[in-house]
Amino acid sequence: MVAKLLAEPSRVTAVYQRLEQRYQAGQLRHSAYIHWHSILDCIDQPELFQRELLDEGERMCKLRRRTILTGILTEQERLALLYPEPS
Repeated sequence: MVAKLLAEPSRVTAVYQRLEQRYQAGQLRHSAYIHWHSILDCIDQPELFQRELLDEGERMCKLRRRTILTGILTEQERLALLYPEPS
């Protein structure tokens, strides 16, 4: 997802919209909203964007469990990542 977002930064607009929708619906705490917003805001800094989004810390792992990054990958791309073909 990170590579796809970096290759097509225009997709971030839909992610911002999803973030806003979830926040307005009360599905995200304010701190999670701010955290996601700060990550999305650094899309123009690829190394930082990738590092923050893929952070293995407890907080980011928790945020990714209820990710706002839905709809980025096609079903075929998602399945290829979940079930890679043996080499």
